[in-house]
Amino acid sequence: MALKEFSKVWVLEVKNNCKFLTSILLISIFYLLYSLPFSVTADNIPYPSARAGHNMIYNPINGEIILFGGMKDNLNYQGSYLNDTWVYHYSNNSWIEITSIAQPSNRNGPSMVYEPIHHRVLLFGGSSHAGFLNDTWEFKLSTYQWSKIEVEICPPKCADAEMFFDLPNNEIVLFGGYTPVGYSDETWIFNINDNLWEKQNLSSHPSSRYGHRIVYSSSKDLGVLFAGHAFDSSDTINNDMWLYNCSNKQWSEMTVDSPPSIRYWHDMIYDETNEKIIMFGGRKNSYSFDCWGDTWEYIEESNQWVEIETNQGPEERMFCSMVYNEQAKKVILFGGNEDPNTTIFDDLWEYDTNKSKWKEIITGKKANSNILIGIIGILSLTGIASIIRNKSKSR
Repeated sequence: MALKEFSKVWVLEVKNNCKFLTSILLISIFYLLYSLPFSVTADNIPYPSARAGHNMIYNPINGEIILFGGMKDNLNYQGSYLNDTWVYHYSNNSWIEITSIAQPSNRNGPSMVYEPIHHRVLLFGGSSHAGFLNDTWEFKLSTYQWSKIEVEICPPKCADAEMFFDLPNNEIVLFGGYTPVGYSDETWIFNINDNLWEKQNLSSHPSSRYGHRIVYSSSKDLGVLFAGHAFDSSDTINNDMWLYNCSNKQWSEMTVDSPPSIRYWHDMIYDETNEKIIMFGGRKNSYSFDCWGDTWEYIEESNQWVEIETNQGPEERMFCSMVYNEQAKKVILFGGNEDPNTTIFDDLWEYDTNKSKWKEIITGKKANSNILIGIIGILSLTGIASIIRNKSKSR
C-alpha cells in the first residue's frame, strides 16, 4: 500500500473512531441524565421549589389552584421556611408566582380553606423557626392580594390544625393542631361576616391531635376527620374517623370496618362528583421517617374504605398537599417529603377518580429536561447511524 493511500485510510479510520467515541460519550451522557433525579429549568419558566408542609386550595370559579408556604429543608433556619404564593393553571399546565404588597410570614403547616361567600382563601397559624403562629390572613381571589385580619380572640398558636367550610352555616370550622404546650382538642368557629373567632364547648369531640385531615362532604353536610397524631402517654397514631354534624354542630365517632392503617400528615380530598373521599400517603410512626405511598377511596354510600391498586403513582411521602379540580375531575398533588433531611419533592401528579389511576404531570421545567435528553439521544443515534453507513461504504 502506497504511503498516500495509507494516509487516507488512516485519516478515515480516525474520523470514524472519533465519531464512534463521540457517540459513546453522548450515549453515556444520555443515560446519566435519564437516571439522575434532577430537572433542567429554563430561567423564564416559573415553577415552585421543592417543599413540604405547604397548603393548596382550589378556586372553583376559574379552576385555578393556590399554593402557599411550606419548608424547603429540615434545618429549622429562617430560610428553611417559605412564604411564596403560586397559582397553578391546569388548563395550560403552567405556574405563576404571585407578588403581594403584604403577605403572611414564612411558615409551614398553615391551615387554609376556600371561603365562597367572599371569594377568598382564609389562612390561620402554622410554625416557623421562631415558633408557632396564630395570625389570620385572607387572600382575595379577585385581586390576588394578601391582607391580615385583626382579631381580638383567636385559637391558640398552633400548626397542622385542620379547617373546613361549613356550607349550611356559612362559617369555618377549625379543629386540633400542634401547640407550644401539646396537641389541641379544641373546636373553633370563624364567623366570615364579622371576622370573629369563637371557641366551641362541646361534650364530645376527637382526642387532641395534629397531622389529621378533615374534608367537607357536601352530599351529607358533614365534616369528615381521619387519623392524626394524638397526645397521650403512649404517643398514639390514629386511624379513627369522626363526623362533625353541621346541623347540630356536634362531633361523633364513626365505626368503619377495615380502615386504612394508622398515619398522620397524609392528605385527603372530597370528590363531589362521585361522593367519595380520596386519601394518599402519610407518616407511619413518630420514631422514623417511614411513609405510606398507598391510595385509598372512602365510599360514603357503603361506608367502606377501599385500597386502590395502582401501577404507578407518587413515591411514599408525607406533608404533601392535594386538591380536587372540579372542572377536570382530577385530584392534583404537589410536593411533600419522605425523609425531610434528604428527600423533599417538587413533583406534580393527577389522580383520575373515575379510572382510579395516577399520572405525573410534566410541567415546563421537566419538559425542558426531557427535551434536552431527547436531543442528546437523537444526536447519539445519528452518530451511530453515520458510523454504520461509513462502515458499509468502506466495504
